[in-house]
Amino acid sequence: AQANIDAYYSSEANFASVPQMKQAAATGSASSIYLHNANLFVGGDMGWAHARINLGYFDADTMTGNKGGAGATAAALTSENTFTLDEGYVTFSNFAKSPMYVKLGKFYQNFGTYKAYAMVPSLSQFFEQTQGTGAEAGYAGANGFSASIAGFGGANTSVNTTNNRSHVDDWTINAGYAGKYNGAGFHVKLGFLDNESDLAWRNNVDLTSNFSTLTTSNTSSVFEIDGGVNMNNFDVSANFARLNKDINASAHGGTAVVISKPWALDVDAGYSFNAGNYPSHVGV
Repeated sequence: AQANIDAYYSSEANFASVPQMKQAAATGSASSIYLHNANLFVGGDMGWAHARINLGYFDADTMTGNKGGAGATAAALTSENTFTLDEGYVTFSNFAKSPMYVKLGKFYQNFGTYKAYAMVPSLSQFFEQTQGTGAEAGYAGANGFSASIAGFGGANTSVNTTNNRSHVDDWTINAGYAGKYNGAGFHVKLGFLDNESDLAWRNNVDLTSNFSTLTTSNTSSVFEIDGGVNMNNFDVSANFARLNKDINASAHGGTAVVISKPWALDVDAGYSFNAGNYPSHVGV
């Protein structure tokens, strides 16, 4: 079993510039210290079966808590105390004998590259983080190649009413490769998600509350590509994600807005070193 607790301090009652932080109530009052998330991870192995349970408590307006959907007020967020089974799944695998695996349950989909509980999520994370209940089958070979395909129930039924978490109605497919060339390590990954309404940004109040409606003319798929290179102690990576259709929005007051195929690009560079006996990393 493992546990993780993240908290943050802010001298500002309303920290709107960081999308997932809790907003102040309508009166303007707020605490200075917030519990971002607390998670208890429990796992067990039995032969080829590997179980994992992730119990989460979310006090702040995180990417994964219960945000209430588009149009939720800041005042509503201050009473947010969400305790949930954030993940619960079983993976059937034995990589000593086979590169194939099957995963069943509720989990974050293998689409994009991100940290699920980042206090400050990257821009591309808003177009990649996806959670649902379903099944994933994949290949993770010692030759560096990997691939997976998954079907799951859409998590955001408040946006796409045709989705039902008890039915497998959405899917994602991914492929990647990691290797070395002339002393440098590298990796690249491609992914495709068939339904953008399952993305975490759809539940993020700060990104959606400026609009009374957010729809696509038809359900938009999402494409992502990410990769990186590392050599000696240096590393650089990039992550690009894009919706494949426009988003038709209505601002409060009825003004029509068209968001043309929104996309996000993150570029990171870093340096690894030892601080005493502890591995450390700095990056921008």
